[in-house]
Amino acid sequence: MTFKNFKKIWDQKREILSSNPDKHSVSVKVDSQLVEGFMSRVQARDFEIVVDQNKGMGGTNQAPRPSEYVLAALAACQEVTYRLYADALDIPLEDVSVS
Repeated sequence: MTFKNFKKIWDQKREILSSNPDKHSVSVKVDSQLVEGFMSRVQARDFEIVVDQNKGMGGTNQAPRPSEYVLAALAACQEVTYRLYADALDIPLEDVSVS
């Protein structure tokens, strides 16, 4: 997706929300099930996410820990925020990385 496409999507979403106040709320849902030891399988939309603990914490280290998913989500949200603001302000942005 190119720089201008993000701006177009952003502008369309803003227009929809401005003209339809009833569409301001967003619902996000996941279902999680502990399957064995500290391992869980989480369903988010059409995606399955496996969560585990490292061996030092009693897990099998077969998937990221819950805290690592939280950090990944925060980092990705920050990157998207940079992208949206850069596009809204017509600032060229070639790369974003959050550590």
